[in-house]
Amino acid sequence: MKFCSTPRCPNKTDGGKCAACRAAWNKEPYRRLYQTARWKKLTKQRLARYPWCCGWPTPHVHGAAGRLADLTDHVISARVAPHRFFDETNLQSLCVDCHRLKSIAEDGTLGHNRM
Repeated sequence: MKFCSTPRCPNKTDGGKCAACRAAWNKEPYRRLYQTARWKKLTKQRLARYPWCCGWPTPHVHGAAGRLADLTDHVISARVAPHRFFDETNLQSLCVDCHRLKSIAEDGTLGHNRM
């Protein structure tokens, strides 16, 4: 058993979030959009078109060699602007490390519940 991945949650789980944190996470309406075929297709197309991490907080954070992106991120959080969830001008390609830094800077957490 491991600790829940939600910051400050003391619950144990087999991996990821515990049942209570998963339920709270899923209550936010925009979260369901990440599971849609439309989002999955859009993010796959985005990463094919823009495979390199755009870098956060600066474009040159990875140096001249760059780094491949792992995911598609919302420039303006989907929590703040859910109406821009599928807006391609609000998307950027990021590696996991840059996404973590951005999430912590914006939310104080990794996008998890703010308990």
